[in-house]
Amino acid sequence: MKRLIYRFVEICLLRAPPQALPASGFLLWLTALLALLSGTLAGGFRVGGMDTALVAQALELLALALLLRAGLAVRGHRGRFTQAASALFGSVVVINLALLPVQLMMGADPAASFIGQLGVLLFLLLLVWSLVVLAHILRHALDTDFVVGSLFSIGYFLFMNWLVQLLFTVP
Repeated sequence: MKRLIYRFVEICLLRAPPQALPASGFLLWLTALLALLSGTLAGGFRVGGMDTALVAQALELLALALLLRAGLAVRGHRGRFTQAASALFGSVVVINLALLPVQLMMGADPAASFIGQLGVLLFLLLLVWSLVVLAHILRHALDTDFVVGSLFSIGYFLFMNWLVQLLFTVP
């Protein structure tokens, strides 16, 4: 188990590709569940409640899996789905766990203190890191270069932000 956790950290540090993970259905479901739980905890701060955060995180993970499956089908790499999705979901867990203390630093009004402002800076760094990790995984899964993976990563981020704002923001 320790080696598997280390492998997810290596993926997040861009030292290992998603192919370094075993092609395991159990691992896919385990990482999806952990991503859902960690995302709900992290999202509860942003969207105003755990119930809304659970639905938003489930929607985000479902969209990520569907877009990954579609991209792999277009590129003719359907067999890579289990490893790539496990890598994506596992990296979501790692990033969400790093995000929890940062959100506590930010508090309700980040502008009110130096620690809150530092939290905002760390939040932005984690956001950029998550986009780079997503690009890294997509680059390997889709057998393309990093620029294309980055474009997909940024497009996914913009699409999900629009969708979450559309569905979960009170007018």
